[in-house]
Amino acid sequence: MKIWILALLIGVGFAVKAPAQQMITVDYSTGQLYHLYTLNGEDRTDRYQVVLPKTHVQRTMGLTRPVIGTLTQADYKPTWWPTANMRRNDPSLPKAVRYGQSRHPIGIYRLRIAWQNPRNPAFWEAVRIHGNAQTSDLNGAESAGCVRMIDQDIS
Repeated sequence: MKIWILALLIGVGFAVKAPAQQMITVDYSTGQLYHLYTLNGEDRTDRYQVVLPKTHVQRTMGLTRPVIGTLTQADYKPTWWPTANMRRNDPSLPKAVRYGQSRHPIGIYRLRIAWQNPRNPAFWEAVRIHGNAQTSDLNGAESAGCVRMIDQDIS
């Protein structure tokens, strides 16, 4: 099966036919996530508003252009592990927070997307996408590294 893969080149969108079951594209310039897939033989694209990593985190991760990747892992009711930096800034954070506990910030699903690193095309990295975004934060750059979606959208 083939689907349409959305690609962006110098701010102009175009579509290219490529073999795949489904793809995820995150456009860091617009705060949009595109889910491209085939359903009943028909190519489809769903678009969602997302919360992006903070600008300095995007630069550190090399996220200067749209990320196109494939879903490699989906976790239901995942445990959250605060980063060492988060725990330095807030020593009250535990090493792990299970789903359902009061300080769990990532929603019911967490997805891992494998994308090709633009600085080293031979190296693939993971971008994490999870729920629990607030509507007021959509299209903003507020997260510590993950892409956040509204729980209903990620479901």
